[in-house]
Amino acid sequence: MSVNKHRPHLFVVPEDDACRQLANGFLLEPEVNQRQIQIEDVAGG
Repeated sequence: MSVNKHRPHLFVVPEDDACRQLANGFLLEPEVNQRQIQIEDVAGG
């Protein structure tokens, strides 16, 4: 799923797997529009 470039959106670049899991937890909330958040692969930094 990709974000709509004409609406405000958020890119999340997690540092490790724990941060990625935390960001994915926000997507489970019904108030969050999943098309406005894109979680990238783990940066590993």
